[in-house]
Amino acid sequence: MDVSIYDVNGRIIESLVGFINAGNYSIDWNAENQPSGLYILKVQFGNEIKSEKIMLVK
Repeated sequence: MDVSIYDVNGRIIESLVGFINAGNYSIDWNAENQPSGLYILKVQFGNEIKSEKIMLVK
């Protein structure tokens, strides 16, 4: 599984998780050095990819 954060231009901001085994997890993103704005959270597991828009407001 891979969890990554992208900006709205498609540039990767941070890769949060590489390979992990199946299970329930909590993932924290330290966005202290990132400006407010829209970001894309992408989760990839196997051949399946899910993405969600997230708004960072400071």
